[in-house]
Amino acid sequence: MMMTRSFTLFSFLYTSLAYLLVAPILFLCALLPGKRFKAFRFRLRTCFKLSPPPAGSETVWLHGSSVGEVKIATRMAGLLKKDDRVIYLSVFTRTGYSEAKKEGVFTDVFLLPPDIPFCMKSIVQKIHPRLLVVIESDFWLSMIREVKLNGGKVVLVNGRMSEKATRNHLRFPYYLKEILSYFDRCLMRSKLDAERIRFFCTSEKIEITGNIKFDMLPQPNERKHFFDKVNGRFITLASTRDGEEELLLNAFQKSETRRLFKEKQVRILLAPRHISRIREVEELLHRKSIPYARLSTLEVASEKREEKGYEIILIDRLGVLSACYQHSFAAFIGGSLVSKGGQNLLEAISASLPICFGNDMANFHEEAGYFEKLGAKRCNSADEVFAHFLLWINEPAKAVNLGKELYAALQKKRHVSKQYAEAFEKLLR
Repeated sequence: MMMTRSFTLFSFLYTSLAYLLVAPILFLCALLPGKRFKAFRFRLRTCFKLSPPPAGSETVWLHGSSVGEVKIATRMAGLLKKDDRVIYLSVFTRTGYSEAKKEGVFTDVFLLPPDIPFCMKSIVQKIHPRLLVVIESDFWLSMIREVKLNGGKVVLVNGRMSEKATRNHLRFPYYLKEILSYFDRCLMRSKLDAERIRFFCTSEKIEITGNIKFDMLPQPNERKHFFDKVNGRFITLASTRDGEEELLLNAFQKSETRRLFKEKQVRILLAPRHISRIREVEELLHRKSIPYARLSTLEVASEKREEKGYEIILIDRLGVLSACYQHSFAAFIGGSLVSKGGQNLLEAISASLPICFGNDMANFHEEAGYFEKLGAKRCNSADEVFAHFLLWINEPAKAVNLGKELYAALQKKRHVSKQYAEAFEKLLR
């Protein structure tokens, strides 16, 4: 049933602010020269040049923030696929947009425009979505409201609420309460996420479905990779954040640790979370006089050059982390020694690796707790991380057995897709 166009006090204030302050600024941005403004104009072009759906088709609109959400959206598109159904995807970041275009499973992909009613209304009136699927936590009031006003339904999938986000929203709860009032269902990935969103949403809308990422882990890649050419073994330091690399490299540089790594021919694959920080990490490696090479350089280098004495391979392009895990015998999950809430640990476990992480895994609280009980290592410091690595280097059978145990436990959790498929069909009846 289509909503009537009425305004709460909050949505009236939000819309007024968008039109009076934001819209004029954005209009000027669209006219000004310069690289940043050119990027803004590109964003507008992607959404206003959307191809309309074929007559008689049913439209689903998926929305996520960046690359991680694009992977979830690709899985969701598979669950939603039908002959008469078209699927659009909007993303917030350019990296997410590029990744989504490569997937080739969406009717069209566009960068989300500013959250101003007339921008969102133009998209909704062009594609007429019967269902808007919001992935994880990227909430935009005008987008969601316009879909409801056009008669569509709105569902949150793989919903998550970090402790930090909950604390921030509780300071000014009206925004999130207003947004969630338009949702038909909130499908949360864990009990803790469900408990947190209850501060802002009625309980009857909330359902705990589990983390879809358990069902979308990569299969081993048989394709030859550069890592196959390198003698020795690897440890992956995955998705590291600002300040974390220095802690880890300080621990690595301790004489006994570094000596054993060289003796056993173990190299580190250092994969910063954000590629934009590569030069910053390079400067850190230079200051510490640690021999390293960029992956992109090694991939085009001669066989002779590949075997030079670098101790670290710096991962400087996207889409390689899965291969890093597949060619490693252990991994550290970044964003956890610094206060960033940790990163996804499931992909490393799906490669049968023993893993360790720092104390802050707030973004993956339940998953980290589950695997910690089964042997994954929670560490108070970078020194403790490398203590586990040294143990696994010296006793490889222990590392292999732990990796297998974690992988077996992961398989028991893979049941989420069916629940999502059933929820979508109920909403689209």
